[in-house]
Amino acid sequence: INAEYGGDRESALRCVRGSKDLECLALGVQIYLAMNRPDLAEKELKTMQSIDDDHSCTQLATAWLFVAAGGEKYQDACIIFQELAEKFSPSAFLLNSQAVCHIHMNKMEQAEADLLDALQKDNKNADTLANMLLVAQHRGKSDDMLKRYMTQLRQVAPKHSFVRAYDQANASFEENKDRYAL
Repeated sequence: INAEYGGDRESALRCVRGSKDLECLALGVQIYLAMNRPDLAEKELKTMQSIDDDHSCTQLATAWLFVAAGGEKYQDACIIFQELAEKFSPSAFLLNSQAVCHIHMNKMEQAEADLLDALQKDNKNADTLANMLLVAQHRGKSDDMLKRYMTQLRQVAPKHSFVRAYDQANASFEENKDRYAL
């Protein structure tokens, strides 16, 4: 729904506001987190919990809020993603979500294992490829491997935020490198 409204989160929120459907409420949590409003996301989550605390949508939204909170909550989020993967089978999304938690906890080896499993499920998942690039860099993988992941990411999602940020950083470097040449 967010993409449908071209990033207009307020319009997307109007579509789900007032709903008591857990999927709509979960989408509201996601939108509030994207707006950097964890206070409103938490309020939406409390509504979800009052409807069905054990529902998978409620559990997923709880994990998202834990990831946004950071710190010790990464471990709690990771546990929720793991439980959901055990209950419903480990999807690329859930494995990637676990990997994000492991990255934040500086458990790069486990993050890499999660991401490799996610790539086996969906080798065209842009977020998994972007996270794989990050982990490969942190783990000191070869330049060839990094280039391969970047090429895959560019093919799958040329407008991905990671690709745009990378290209912007490279352009800035090229523009300014002569200022600092010795």
